[in-house]
Amino acid sequence: MLHAAGTVAEVDVEQLRAGVLEGVSFDLGEGEVLGIAGLPGSGRETLPYAVAGAWQGPMSGALRLPAQSEAWIDVSEDGSGRFPLVPANRTTEGVISAFSVKENLTLPLVDRLRARAAISAGREAELVSGWIDRLGIRTAGADAPITTLSGGNQQKVVMARCLALGSSVLALCEPTAGVDIGTRIQLYDLIAEQARAGVGVIVSSSDEGDLLGMCTRVLVLRRGVIATELTGDDITEPNLLHAMEGSD
Repeated sequence: MLHAAGTVAEVDVEQLRAGVLEGVSFDLGEGEVLGIAGLPGSGRETLPYAVAGAWQGPMSGALRLPAQSEAWIDVSEDGSGRFPLVPANRTTEGVISAFSVKENLTLPLVDRLRARAAISAGREAELVSGWIDRLGIRTAGADAPITTLSGGNQQKVVMARCLALGSSVLALCEPTAGVDIGTRIQLYDLIAEQARAGVGVIVSSSDEGDLLGMCTRVLVLRRGVIATELTGDDITEPNLLHAMEGSD
């Protein structure tokens, strides 16, 4: 297994097989931003979905959360919503176009909160306005249709929805796709803030800028396996390209 040096593991993954992934093993450290790189079809797109429990297909392997238990979990068991996932395609997977900003942001939170007590309109409004302010989401209001927001602000809503769940692990796919440079920098800062708070973050991206700008370790996939691990000063654009293309 590939380990993050000097960190406590948030997640250990063993022999993960899903889609094109062929027995991938690695760990994600506490407060680590772990990049996943690779050419299309390498397994880069599949890995975060499989780890988060959102992969829609057969898979096998095991994972464990050492801070909670030493027991291994069979990933083929229902893992729906195991970890929050920012999906690769914001339009088709991330937002529900018929819903408002508020409805999109609170979608996964309603059942969790109502299991304890009914959600008052006031509590919900406070929650939503808090995240709108924290992430600087530019909107006419919480009840505005999500489609009235720019792509970058829609991405912030999806991010806020995941962060509001308070998980120790976050999986991001193409987190800055279609956003402007200002929003990109805001998202980088937000992810760094989460890492400083101890959240383990998986970042799968086809944009080398994301990997260079956020990650302290990058796993490069080729043909469904981890071909190369890059850390620290070795995470450069030439090294990433060489590793992805198999010319390392």
